Amino acid sequence: MSATQALLAFFGIWIACGVIASVVMGRRGHDPVSWLLVGAALGPLVLVGAHEAVLRERRVAPRLVEQGTAGTGSVSVLVGIDGSSASMRVLDAVVDLLGPRVERLELATVTDFDAETDDLEVSEALLADECERIRARIGCTPATVVLMGPPAEAIVARAKDGDFDYVAIGRHGRGASKVAFGNVARKINATSSVPVITVSEGRRMEDPEAS
Repeated sequence: MSATQALLAFFGIWIACGVIASVVMGRRGHDPVSWLLVGAALGPLVLVGAHEAVLRERRVAPRLVEQGTAGTGSVSVLVGIDGSSASMRVLDAVVDLLGPRVERLELATVTDFDAETDDLEVSEALLADECERIRARIGCTPATVVLMGPPAEAIVARAKDGDFDYVAIGRHGRGASKVAFGNVARKINATSSVPVITVSEGRRMEDPEAS
């Protein structure tokens, strides 16, 4: 192998480390672009940073923004919010259908583990807008929470850990948050141990207690 070929092979491996880091960490709920750049800059050394980031994942707790207040009903619902019209329809459908039956309503959005302060502020503002919009229509104040990680896994874990009766999610979300829930609704349906309510474009959900 000539010196030129060896140099090209070296740079190929170096860049490949960035690509692999981007794919692997992106699937784990990190920002893939950031890891592509870090990998391209550090080469094989990116493995050290990736290992440390994976260890930190376990210590990242949900970011509770609004505690919320209890309603008079007995049903608890977790609603995925991404700022799209689809997620707004899901929230409206939950309120229209369950209304006074709701005891606990929580609105959740998801961002990646590497979210900057500005990203978190955008997520919190998104939740605050939806909370204010729905507050007057239901007998309780929704709780709001920012989750981090792979969106399907984050929503499924929150639904289970929070002992919710239902998860409500839109199928075709394309909104203001960094994660569009419509892309992961199928995975949530497939993996959640909590019953999942989905609302498609132009459709309303059926009463989950009527089935």
